[in-house]
Amino acid sequence: MLCRNSPLPPLFGLTVRLGSISLLFYLFTSIFPISLASSLERSPTSSQELSPTLLTISQKFLCDRQASSQSSQDTNLISPPLSTVESNDPWAPLKITVSPEPNIGPIPHWALPPHIDKESSSVEIPIPPLAEQTDIENFAITINFMDMGDGGPLIEKQSKNEAFPTLLYSGLGINGPALGMNSRTITIPNDLAMDGGKIIVRHVGRFEQLNSITLRPGRTAMVSVLSENNAPAIIDHSTIIEQDLADGALPILKKGDATHGRVTTASLSPSIEELDGSIEFTFDISSKPAATLFKTDILGLDLEAHIDVELNGKSVGPLNISLFELDAPELLDETKKNDSSPQLQIAGWRSAYIYISQDYWREKENHLLLIVKPSGNAQTSKIHLKNSSLEILHTASLKL
Repeated sequence: MLCRNSPLPPLFGLTVRLGSISLLFYLFTSIFPISLASSLERSPTSSQELSPTLLTISQKFLCDRQASSQSSQDTNLISPPLSTVESNDPWAPLKITVSPEPNIGPIPHWALPPHIDKESSSVEIPIPPLAEQTDIENFAITINFMDMGDGGPLIEKQSKNEAFPTLLYSGLGINGPALGMNSRTITIPNDLAMDGGKIIVRHVGRFEQLNSITLRPGRTAMVSVLSENNAPAIIDHSTIIEQDLADGALPILKKGDATHGRVTTASLSPSIEELDGSIEFTFDISSKPAATLFKTDILGLDLEAHIDVELNGKSVGPLNISLFELDAPELLDETKKNDSSPQLQIAGWRSAYIYISQDYWREKENHLLLIVKPSGNAQTSKIHLKNSSLEILHTASLKL
């Protein structure tokens, strides 16, 4: 690789010390460095064969990183190793691990090297200009963090023309009870992404609560939304993120009852509930429904554990948890050193549901019980529920 800031003319690692022969060889390569470099790069015996476009990108990243590591003596600044440049997948994500051990994953060809700065409790992620991309049309960023009820990390943005960053989102977490490992995915504003700049994730005084950050490229697609209450902004495999959440707003707890046609949605809990072993919901209905869905959002359940559902003392079955991908940025590897058994966990809220037929119901008072069933080991983190509700299909008026 040829870096323009090399201290000596390019000898490509070759050192010759044969008196006057060495001097002549040095003068020759000083006068004709480009020709020699070109012939060596075209040599069929070269140990690396890269396309011209890839070589240009790789050279830029590696040379910039070399210059940065030579000039910076700040131990709080963490940079990716030179071997992390990858070249194949045009949609590869850029993943940054903050804790427990800081690490910057492979840098895709579209991305620029980020910086982890412990002293300022921040992570700076350069956003490449969309105007210079061919297939990429937008960016989204996923932040996994320990939500201790303190508001969570804040997000700042800084365009190329700005001298200082400005606040983008004041906090991604809740102000309330400590929840555990949460996750938020938000879109990068187009005014920043179009010309490029940087996003700064900051958690002053609580930097160790940041787990990982993933920047992913996206494309724009026209979709048909068959509901008046939905405004999808991000489609991530089977996960749909609404516009307000993608814009950084805090999730709103669903309260009250609503009826649409033959379906009534009744709220069972207006707040976030901790599921400590088991939890029971008690409610009255005037007559048996034709069919029912129990729905909730869940955070903290181990992947190998499940939740059993009982209604009026009868087992209905296990709660169904939403699908996830094995390469999802929310999937965390919590395997301890020298442990041969992988320990994986999903950060953030996941939707869950179970269908309940008419046979389980009775008129008037009903008791719905959720019971945590850990796998061989005990549950490793607290479990929380929110937006627990019943979706009821009925043919006559039904009072709750």
